[in-house]
Amino acid sequence: SSDAVTGWIDQLAHKNQQAAEQLWQHVAVRLQDFAAQRLGVQTRRHYDEQDAANSAFHSLCLGLSEGRLEAENRDALWGLLAVITTRKISAQQRYLNRQKRGGGAVQ
Repeated sequence: SSDAVTGWIDQLAHKNQQAAEQLWQHVAVRLQDFAAQRLGVQTRRHYDEQDAANSAFHSLCLGLSEGRLEAENRDALWGLLAVITTRKISAQQRYLNRQKRGGGAVQ
């Protein structure tokens, strides 16, 4: 499985859509679980673990295909996904807590 993941990563760098789909099937559940652990109650009302996982995976694929990101193996891939997901969630929390958005007071 490690070789398959490494192969999909290499193929993603060449914009292979099938590799992206296979990699998504491989990481989706784990990534959504990871995001769910980091989402607060207030944020989850507007942005759930599926949103975070989808957005992070999309950013990863885009970064790999544009050459802005590199992942040599499955561990490096997971590290990138963890960082991207955490940052997506933090950005969403900041967005929702801005004063002009009600400062987190959702009714």
